[in-house]
Amino acid sequence: MPSFDLGKMIKRLRKQKGISQEELAFPIIDRTTLSKIESGKAMPHRKTLEFLLDRLGYDSNEFVSHFLAPEDVEVQSAIDELNNLLRTVVRKANTEAKQKMCVKVDALINRLEQNKVFIQHPLNMQFLLDVKARHAYNLQQDKKAAEYARQALKIVIPHFDEQNIPDYYLNKQCNNMLVLLAMIYAEEGRYDNAINILYGLLENIKITYNDINIQAKLIISTSNNLARILLQANRPQEAFDISEAAIQICIQYNNEALFYKSLCWFQARALLAQGKTEAFIEMSRKLYCAYDVYRQEWTKNHIRETVLEATGVDIAHNC
Repeated sequence: MPSFDLGKMIKRLRKQKGISQEELAFPIIDRTTLSKIESGKAMPHRKTLEFLLDRLGYDSNEFVSHFLAPEDVEVQSAIDELNNLLRTVVRKANTEAKQKMCVKVDALINRLEQNKVFIQHPLNMQFLLDVKARHAYNLQQDKKAAEYARQALKIVIPHFDEQNIPDYYLNKQCNNMLVLLAMIYAEEGRYDNAINILYGLLENIKITYNDINIQAKLIISTSNNLARILLQANRPQEAFDISEAAIQICIQYNNEALFYKSLCWFQARALLAQGKTEAFIEMSRKLYCAYDVYRQEWTKNHIRETVLEATGVDIAHNC
């Protein structure tokens, strides 16, 4: 569904209910974000849309069948399928399953590009460029991915400059593209560029988001990427400190359990890089046991093999 139509519909339903933007938005998003959705300046995440519709008294499936035209249903279906596929594809895999998924992604992109109404709206074009960038990155076409990412950013920030990231209002697609650019820079060995982008993004998140839960979630995920790249850049103390700050946010807001374990692993690796071998072994053993409880075999075995290779100690014997 074109984002401006969706925003207008949410606004009409909200006014029909007689509730304010603050009442509708809390606690998932803040009033400013809802205002941008209603005016067509931002596209809501699927879960955000479901929350808003539930509060307005509509089931999301019912809303789709009653209020959306068939062509809009098709567009929304393509968007959902694209996001699901891009989350599934593994960048460095080279399998028949990946090839089939990539063919599906290409077909869905082409379908949306042929929809003249859809591509007229700048935010829809930004979404398409976001998808193309992520798709190219998964195919290890990094130059093409970076170009798509910059084009997506310039849809809403025409004079985008990496040095000014804290000063911009960044929507979801902008956040995605900045993280992607940082990952590409890291792949190219341009660690300072990657790190500067993510530090800028962290500062932006702290300034932009009033909703503490959304802010916490974004800080945790961004810090996770930043810690990984700091380790690659041989800056272990920074990686440890960034991880520690994000871990405390995880604990404080009971949020992002997956990132919690990942951040702890980055801390352990930072200890190893600083020559603190005993502390590395002890933290790794605790993580190994935690992954064992959750039956996450690949990660558990990866930790075990890393510790064994680095120290000669088999942490599996003491779990």
